[in-house]
Amino acid sequence: MTTSLLRRGGGAEGARQDCSQADAACTAREAAGALSTHHWVHQYVSSTVFLVLAAALLVLSRALRANAGWAHLAPATRVAGLSALVVIAALVTVGLGGWSGLVQRAFVALLFGWPVLLSALPARR
Repeated sequence: MTTSLLRRGGGAEGARQDCSQADAACTAREAAGALSTHHWVHQYVSSTVFLVLAAALLVLSRALRANAGWAHLAPATRVAGLSALVVIAALVTVGLGGWSGLVQRAFVALLFGWPVLLSALPARR
Protein backbone atom coordinates (compact mmCIF):
# COMPACT_ATOMS: atom_id res chain seq x y z
CA MET A 1 0.00 0.00 0.00
CA THR A 2 2.80 2.42 0.91
CA THR A 3 4.57 1.78 -2.37
CA SER A 4 1.45 2.46 -4.41
CA LEU A 5 0.79 5.63 -2.40
CA LEU A 6 4.32 6.86 -3.12
CA ARG A 7 4.03 6.01 -6.81
CA ARG A 8 0.89 8.12 -7.05
CA GLY A 9 2.62 11.08 -5.40
CA GLY A 10 1.07 10.62 -1.97
CA GLY A 11 2.48 11.87 1.27
CA ALA A 12 4.72 14.92 1.55
CA GLU A 13 6.26 14.23 -1.87
CA GLY A 14 2.94 14.83 -3.61
CA ALA A 15 2.71 18.25 -1.97
CA ARG A 16 5.80 20.27 -2.72
CA GLN A 17 6.82 23.30 -0.75
CA ASP A 18 6.41 26.67 -2.44
CA CYS A 19 9.66 27.96 -0.96
CA SER A 20 12.26 27.25 1.71
CA GLN A 21 11.62 28.38 5.24
CA ALA A 22 15.32 29.28 5.49
CA ASP A 23 14.44 32.24 3.24
CA ALA A 24 13.10 35.33 5.02
CA ALA A 25 10.75 36.13 2.12
CA CYS A 26 9.21 32.66 2.43
CA THR A 27 8.69 33.13 6.15
CA ALA A 28 6.94 36.44 5.47
CA ARG A 29 4.70 34.83 2.82
CA GLU A 30 3.91 32.03 5.25
CA ALA A 31 2.97 34.51 8.01
CA ALA A 32 0.75 36.40 5.53
CA GLY A 33 -1.02 33.18 4.51
CA ALA A 34 0.10 33.56 0.89
CA LEU A 35 1.37 29.99 0.40
CA SER A 36 -0.48 27.16 -1.32
CA THR A 37 -2.23 24.25 0.32
CA HIS A 38 0.50 21.99 -1.08
CA HIS A 39 3.04 23.86 1.03
CA TRP A 40 1.05 23.30 4.21
CA VAL A 41 0.31 19.65 3.43
CA HIS A 42 4.04 19.11 2.92
CA GLN A 43 4.81 20.81 6.24
CA TYR A 44 2.28 18.87 8.30
CA VAL A 45 2.81 15.45 6.71
CA SER A 46 6.60 15.62 6.88
CA SER A 47 6.53 16.93 10.47
CA THR A 48 4.25 14.09 11.52
CA VAL A 49 6.36 11.46 9.77
CA PHE A 50 9.59 12.79 11.31
CA LEU A 51 8.09 12.82 14.82
CA VAL A 52 6.77 9.27 14.42
CA LEU A 53 10.14 8.02 13.15
CA ALA A 54 12.00 9.70 16.02
CA ALA A 55 9.57 8.15 18.52
CA ALA A 56 9.97 4.79 16.79
CA LEU A 57 13.72 4.93 17.42
CA LEU A 58 13.05 5.46 21.13
CA VAL A 59 10.61 2.53 21.21
CA LEU A 60 13.12 0.43 19.28
CA SER A 61 15.83 1.20 21.83
CA ARG A 62 13.62 -0.24 24.59
CA ALA A 63 12.97 -3.38 22.54
CA LEU A 64 16.69 -3.78 21.85
CA ARG A 65 17.51 -3.40 25.54
CA ALA A 66 15.10 -6.23 26.39
CA ASN A 67 16.92 -8.68 24.09
CA ALA A 68 20.35 -9.82 25.27
CA GLY A 69 21.75 -10.23 21.77
CA TRP A 70 20.81 -6.69 20.77
CA ALA A 71 21.13 -4.83 24.08
CA HIS A 72 24.51 -3.35 23.13
CA LEU A 73 22.78 -1.35 20.36
CA ALA A 74 20.10 0.15 22.63
CA PRO A 75 22.13 3.16 23.87
CA ALA A 76 23.15 4.22 20.34
CA THR A 77 19.56 3.85 19.16
CA ARG A 78 18.32 5.96 22.07
CA VAL A 79 20.91 8.63 21.24
CA ALA A 80 19.76 8.57 17.60
CA GLY A 81 16.12 9.02 18.66
CA LEU A 82 16.91 11.84 21.09
CA SER A 83 19.16 13.52 18.52
CA ALA A 84 16.33 13.39 16.02
CA LEU A 85 13.99 15.08 18.49
CA VAL A 86 16.58 17.81 19.16
CA VAL A 87 16.98 18.44 15.42
CA ILE A 88 13.19 18.61 14.97
CA ALA A 89 12.95 21.12 17.83
CA ALA A 90 15.79 23.22 16.38
CA LEU A 91 14.33 23.25 12.87
CA VAL A 92 10.87 24.19 14.14
CA THR A 93 11.82 26.79 16.73
CA VAL A 94 14.97 28.63 15.70
CA GLY A 95 15.70 27.26 12.24
CA LEU A 96 19.27 26.75 11.16
CA GLY A 97 19.59 29.41 8.50
CA GLY A 98 21.76 28.40 5.58
CA TRP A 99 22.61 25.10 7.29
CA SER A 100 19.04 23.83 7.45
CA GLY A 101 19.23 21.94 4.15
CA LEU A 102 22.42 20.13 5.13
CA VAL A 103 21.11 19.38 8.62
CA GLN A 104 17.83 18.10 7.18
CA ARG A 105 19.65 15.70 4.85
CA ALA A 106 21.79 14.33 7.69
CA PHE A 107 18.65 14.06 9.81
CA VAL A 108 16.80 12.06 7.14
CA ALA A 109 19.86 9.81 6.72
CA LEU A 110 19.81 9.15 10.47
CA LEU A 111 16.07 8.49 10.67
CA PHE A 112 15.99 6.12 7.73
CA GLY A 113 19.56 4.82 7.79
CA TRP A 114 19.91 3.76 11.42
CA PRO A 115 17.13 1.13 11.31
CA VAL A 116 18.52 -0.19 8.02
CA LEU A 117 22.00 -0.43 9.56
CA LEU A 118 20.56 -2.24 12.59
CA SER A 119 18.87 -4.76 10.35
CA ALA A 120 22.22 -5.59 8.73
CA LEU A 121 24.08 -6.12 12.01
CA PRO A 122 24.22 -9.58 13.56
CA ALA A 123 23.09 -10.16 17.12
CA ARG A 124 25.72 -10.94 19.74
CA ARG A 125 25.71 -14.41 21.17
